[in-house]
Amino acid sequence: MDSSQKTGTDLFFAVAVQSDSNLDSVSSLFKAIKAAPIRHPVIGGSSFGSLDHITLMLIAQAAEIDPRQLRYISSNGGRDAMDRLKNGFGVAVVSGLGELLHAHRDGEVKIVGITSGERLPELNGIKTFREQGVDVEFANWRGYFAAPTLSQNKVEKFQRLCADLDASDTWAQTRRKYFWSEHFLTGQALREFLEAQNKLLQKGLRDLELQ
Repeated sequence: MDSSQKTGTDLFFAVAVQSDSNLDSVSSLFKAIKAAPIRHPVIGGSSFGSLDHITLMLIAQAAEIDPRQLRYISSNGGRDAMDRLKNGFGVAVVSGLGELLHAHRDGEVKIVGITSGERLPELNGIKTFREQGVDVEFANWRGYFAAPTLSQNKVEKFQRLCADLDASDTWAQTRRKYFWSEHFLTGQALREFLEAQNKLLQKGLRDLELQ
């Protein structure tokens, strides 16, 4: 695959607790998990080894918690994870921000942190993990890739098409609808991003003993 172009959006991850939980901040939640990880399982919106699971591992590492001590409970999607949280199977849920946002706004859960590098202005002051002392930034991005044999002329043509799409009003409306963040990269900036992401994912998989 050629890393010469990418356009897409970030889907950040979030950790949420029940709205009436006394573990209603990043510090209180991870303090409890660190003290007694077996008694404080975290529910994921997908399977073992998934991005939800890796996200939890990365957050735990940044919070100085041994990832091997964590209890991760898998589920079949965000709604299933929410039901499990409601029924007391765990103290928190980790999933894509879009999976949790409506429940947060409806008062079902409280999002205690998101994995974006900066606060998202449309999210009414939800804090990032980084600004709460947990240095992690992670997103589920999407991109367009081409074979390494593609000619430079065609690479540049597709880059222009992607740039035009990214700048369009229709794409801006779609991002707003699904709470996607703009993250358009091409060329060397993309290569550096992919290299950093690859290292991050490899670390998460190693810590899960899946690599």
